[in-house]
Amino acid sequence: MVKICLLSLPLTAVAISACGCTSITGAGSFASLFDSESRQREEETHRSNYQETRSPADLQWLMRNCVESGMTPTEINGVLG
Repeated sequence: MVKICLLSLPLTAVAISACGCTSITGAGSFASLFDSESRQREEETHRSNYQETRSPADLQWLMRNCVESGMTPTEINGVLG
């Protein structure tokens, strides 16, 4: 009986990982859409604040969250506005 319990745990983990949590509920795509819109609004807020006030905090947020390694200066200028 103990062997069955021990064997069922790895099988359950494989089944869950194969399905993925978002595919079970079906809400993953809606949640990611909301997060994406929220993220865009937050990015625009930081960008406009930085353009108006040159706030170091807004610059740091943009650099940390929007600038990626390997971006060209033109792309970075697009992020900063």
